[in-house]
Amino acid sequence: MIVYRPFAVTQVSPALLEVRPGELLSAEEAAAQQAIAGAPGTPNPYNAILDQQAAQARALTQTIQRRVSTTTSPTGAWVMPPSEPFHRPFNVNTVGDNLIVAGAEGLRIAIHQIELYNTVQQTIRLLDGSTDLMGPLDTFPAQAGLNLPWQDEPHFKLSYGQPFKINLAAGRVTGFLKYRMMES
Repeated sequence: MIVYRPFAVTQVSPALLEVRPGELLSAEEAAAQQAIAGAPGTPNPYNAILDQQAAQARALTQTIQRRVSTTTSPTGAWVMPPSEPFHRPFNVNTVGDNLIVAGAEGLRIAIHQIELYNTVQQTIRLLDGSTDLMGPLDTFPAQAGLNLPWQDEPHFKLSYGQPFKINLAAGRVTGFLKYRMMES
């Protein structure tokens, strides 16, 4: 006797439940699965774990909402707290503007660290949208780097909604930056 099952659980873990589409099971396999799962109507032991994780997620979301809703500026307006630092590696070689971090309406990009390595002698510009953040790095030497180490106070705060771009005159630059998205 062959029993058709609509799905079979291949891995059971609280964080990941992998399901394969329909699979044919022999009568012995079907009986073994039913013995493991219990009789129809028997609670699945993993439901309690999943319910607990869902409750923890709901509690965390409510905590965050309470903290955010009580964060206000001196004028009483709601203020988004600064994000955790983002790490953005880059490896660009297009002549002209290269988008590194997209801007977001109402937010500023605050750059806390930049590591940049240049491959050919060229002029490099770090841009706040289309405005230079600092003077152009004219004839920046090949196999040379720019290092602005991490600091809590950002090296640069871009204008609201503006992206961070690197403008290249000739070759490739690679590196990373660490930044936050901020309202003020």
